Amino acid sequence: MLQDKIIDKSVPIPLYYQLESLLLEEIKNGTYKPGDLIPTEVELSEMFQISRTTVRQAISELVNEGYVYRVKSKGTFVSQPKIERQIPAGTQSYNSFSFEQDVYEKGLTPETRVLELKAADIPSAMRKAGYSSASGKAVYMYRVRYADSEPLERVITYLNYDYFHDLIDTDVVEKYTMGEIMNRSEATKVKRLDRTLEVLPASSEDVRYLNVKARSPIQLLTTVRYNASGEVMDISYAYYRGDRSRLHFEITLD
Repeated sequence: MLQDKIIDKSVPIPLYYQLESLLLEEIKNGTYKPGDLIPTEVELSEMFQISRTTVRQAISELVNEGYVYRVKSKGTFVSQPKIERQIPAGTQSYNSFSFEQDVYEKGLTPETRVLELKAADIPSAMRKAGYSSASGKAVYMYRVRYADSEPLERVITYLNYDYFHDLIDTDVVEKYTMGEIMNRSEATKVKRLDRTLEVLPASSEDVRYLNVKARSPIQLLTTVRYNASGEVMDISYAYYRGDRSRLHFEITLD
């Protein structure tokens, strides 16, 4: 229990950092669960015989890191844990990366629901990326992804029609990850990625499918994937809930 912990004032480790670490430990081990109220600044100050300024700094750090949130006149509560999405830079790590893996690592059950899967006109952004097809079409796919039945992200994808038109009218994309689908042949295996990240206010689509409030923060990750020949395999727009997702970028330098 928190009251049994000790802050050591004889070591050069900042007091606020020690308190932050103790609170975080109690959150991670489940003593304080999502939605629980943590002790007040006054209670923590008296518990560890430290100033309220020190306590406030420790709590502010936890707020900034997304572990707790403040409600005016009510107190500080434990946040729902964020799903850390791994966004690798290299193609080797990309091919083993998936939404399912990230969710499983949190002890949750992933699910993907396909809302639409059809032939569609080629979007201008895909043409600008270098995509062309004699069919004049792309495969349009709209998915919503869940963890323990809670919606976390929605993804709009336009796939290369020449390579992926056979996916239409199948349930393949619900049974396999996109990495597995892309890796089904050497011709479609991803060899290069072009990614852009931005933060947007939630749109009506986000409110509808992600169960968020209007104008709450949404992380938009736009990705264009290319095969070894430089052909565009797809362009995707992944809209992540800002309150439930943390994007982790791994960059390896030569």
